[in-house]
This record gives sequence, C-alpha cells and structure tokens, in this order.
Amino acid sequence: MRELDADLKEKFKINLLILRICLTMAVILAILSLSVFFFAWRYPWITNNFTFPNPASDYVTSLAQVFGAISGVLFLYAAFLGQQQQMIIQQQEIRTQNEFNNRTINNQYFFELLNRLTLIKNSLVMTRLEPETEGNHKTEYGDHALSYYISSAWPKSFKRLIIKKIKSIT
Repeated sequence: MRELDADLKEKFKINLLILRICLTMAVILAILSLSVFFFAWRYPWITNNFTFPNPASDYVTSLAQVFGAISGVLFLYAAFLGQQQQMIIQQQEIRTQNEFNNRTINNQYFFELLNRLTLIKNSLVMTRLEPETEGNHKTEYGDHALSYYISSAWPKSFKRLIIKKIKSIT
C-alpha cells in the first residue's frame, strides 16, 4: 500500500490519537477495578472498619463493577475506532485501484486509436502519376502512400478525394 492521501492521513492521525487515549483510559480503569476488588478481598478489615458502612462488600463490589463497566465501554469504543482505521486504509486502497483503472482505460484507448491509425495507414493506396512520363504509374501502399500524400508533389485536388476515402473507411 502506498502512502495515505492528505485528507485520509489527517483522519488516520486523529483516530489513532483518540484510539491511544481510549485504550490507555480503558486499561487504567480495568486495573483500578481489579485493584479495588483485590484490595477488598485481601484486606477486608480495612474496608469494613474505615472506608464503607456495613455491608462493605456490596459497596466495594459495586465500585469495582462500575470501573469494570466503564473500562468495557472504552474497550468497545476502541474496537470501533480500530474498524474505522481499517476503513480509512480501505478507502486509500480503493482510490489507488481507481487511479490504476483510469490509467488502464486511458492506455487501452490510446492503443485502440493507434490500431485504427495503423489500419488506416495500411489500407491507404495511392497511384503515383509522374508528370514527365505517359502511362508510368507507380502504386504506393501504407506509409509510403501517406508520405507521398503529405509531400508537396501530390496535387491539392486529389488530397480532398483521398481524405473523403479515408473517412469512409473509418
């Protein structure tokens, strides 16, 4: 994949920054939730006597669940941001593929025109009339006929006839 376009690059950077902040906050809250739960489990006499009224385990468990729930929501939001990052990369790939398709279509059009020109040149036949000799006719085909037509030796009135014949071929 090539480098992102300017507009997609800006979106990608902003999403990446938000994703990092969101993941950092989610990890901090998950650790805090586990710490509160572990602290209440390991030292139950501190939570029962000083921090919370009776029954202390309900309050500590609820606090740990709140931190865990907020952490879960942030992890879910981070997953959506990750999908958005993937969509930005896919947009760039689609743009790159469209540019390639346009170049391919232009190349095909060029070669089609080149084939038509070759067909016209190959179907071009001219009889050379030399003014000095009577009955001496030389027939030119393809490129030689075209160069003879372009040269100044060919009369102007015949050029118009040849142009009409070429248009009828195409």
